[in-house]
Amino acid sequence: MLLNNFTYHSPVTLSELCKLCATINDYKIKAGGTFLLNHLKAWKKRGAKTPANIISLYKIPELKGIKKDKNEITIKAMTTLTEIAESSIVDKNLSALKVACSSIATSPIRNMATIGGNIASRFVWAELLAVMIAYDAKLKFIGRDKKTEIVGAEDFVDYKIGADKILTEIIIKIDPDAKVVYKRSTKFASVDKPFLALCANIRTDKKKIKKARIVVNNCISFPQRDNKLEGFLEGKELNSALFPKIAENMDYRLYDLKSDDYKKTLFRHIIKEAFRELKG
Repeated sequence: MLLNNFTYHSPVTLSELCKLCATINDYKIKAGGTFLLNHLKAWKKRGAKTPANIISLYKIPELKGIKKDKNEITIKAMTTLTEIAESSIVDKNLSALKVACSSIATSPIRNMATIGGNIASRFVWAELLAVMIAYDAKLKFIGRDKKTEIVGAEDFVDYKIGADKILTEIIIKIDPDAKVVYKRSTKFASVDKPFLALCANIRTDKKKIKKARIVVNNCISFPQRDNKLEGFLEGKELNSALFPKIAENMDYRLYDLKSDDYKKTLFRHIIKEAFRELKG
C-alpha cells in the first residue's frame, strides 16, 4: 500500500532535532519504524488524517549505544533490540532485559525496532516498559526547548508526555545482588503479540527475600506492580514451600481484568515458574 504524501526529515544531531520540532507542526517521530509504518497504513486505510511530516531519529549518533559507568548502565533510545540482546554489558548485568529483547517478534523486526520506540509507543502490549519498571529504570526525555526531564519508569505509566518530548536514554542502576527473570506467553504462534508477561526482581539476604518488585503486564492495561504479592514475599525464605502460597497472595485485580479462567491459570503458572527460576 502506498502511503499518503509526507515530508521526511532526518536530523543528524539532537540540537537539530529540537530545532526542527520547534519549527514544524503536524509531525510524528520515527524511531525503528516498525510501529509507525503500520499505523500510517492503517490510518490511510480508515481514511484518517496522516501526519504531514515524519522526523527520523536514525542518523543521530547521540541516541545510539550502550555504556556502563560505575554502577549504572545507560542505553540510548535508538539502540536496537538486537544490539541490546547481543551486548556483553547487558548479558552480564541485565539478563532479564536480554531475554525480553531476544523474545520479541522476529530477527528482522529486532534488527529495526528500538528500545526507545518500544517504550515510548505506549502500547499496552509493548513489552519493555514492564522490564524497566522491574529494574526501577529512569527515562530521560528532551523537549523542543532542549530542556531535559527524567521520569521513573513506573511513573511513566501516568506521565502526560507531550509531542515535544522525545525519549533519549534509559538509565538503570546495577544491583549485583538482584535476581531478575522475565516470562511471557503468546496467544497465537503466528502473531507474536504477547498474551501476558511478567518480570520479577528480588533481592535476598541469608536466603530470605529482602525486597521484591513483581511487575505484571496483562496486555490489556499498562504494566503494574503487584504490591500485595510483593508485601507477602518480603521476609519469606525462597524455597519450594513458598510456591503454593504465591497464588493465594496475588492481587487478582491486576490479573482478572477481562481475563478468562485460562489466562488466570496461566498467570499463576508463569509466576510459579519465575520463582522456580529465581530459586535455581
